[in-house]
Amino acid sequence: MLKTIKIVITASIATLLMGMPMIQAVSQQENLSRSRIVSGLQAAFSAVLTASGETILLDEERALFLSEFRGSLAFVPLHPNYGPQVEELFKTMAEGQEVTIPVGGLYVIEPVTIKDPQGSNFSLDKGAYLLRWAKDKVLIVDQEGNAWGAVPCELKFPNRISNPVVNIDQAGESTVFRIEAPWIWSTSVTDGGNAFVHASMSDDRHFVAGFAIGVVIAVILVLL
Repeated sequence: MLKTIKIVITASIATLLMGMPMIQAVSQQENLSRSRIVSGLQAAFSAVLTASGETILLDEERALFLSEFRGSLAFVPLHPNYGPQVEELFKTMAEGQEVTIPVGGLYVIEPVTIKDPQGSNFSLDKGAYLLRWAKDKVLIVDQEGNAWGAVPCELKFPNRISNPVVNIDQAGESTVFRIEAPWIWSTSVTDGGNAFVHASMSDDRHFVAGFAIGVVIAVILVLL
């Protein structure tokens, strides 16, 4: 029964992404539905990545799907092979240059309204967006490079996860998606325990510690 429900949910997402008939999606095997969803995400982000002018590697195979009555979306993490570029961008930022660093992709399946760090609201239309870290927040950027809004974030280390995970909470009438994703992969094995770093902390000491043990970035989406 649970597997049937999971297949129907997966097929529903495939229908939203690909526009394929529901009866066709339900009749297929679960892995085939997943393959179609991945292909749909790859196609959706292709135009965004081309327009950005950057060689950003996303890992659609590890996409995380989030859905509740206020809207549906998919988080796409960076590919592990993109880790060295993230580190280089960190170093560029530490040198005083104004840069933002890719975090992943966000595909909005159904339009959503989100609260920003200052408590204001903004809406996202259906489509693909890039998530970019800007020290104290994560910007949501479209294929023209326009920022539609920003959401809170946290940095966490050491990195003990290989796939993105999500925790869902209620805050009054809002739903909070806390997405934790590997961002900088570990370069050495350590058991130093978990530590949290406020996103605005960007001194060399924290950067060096992060590079040694890997960094997880937590993107916090408050849906209204």
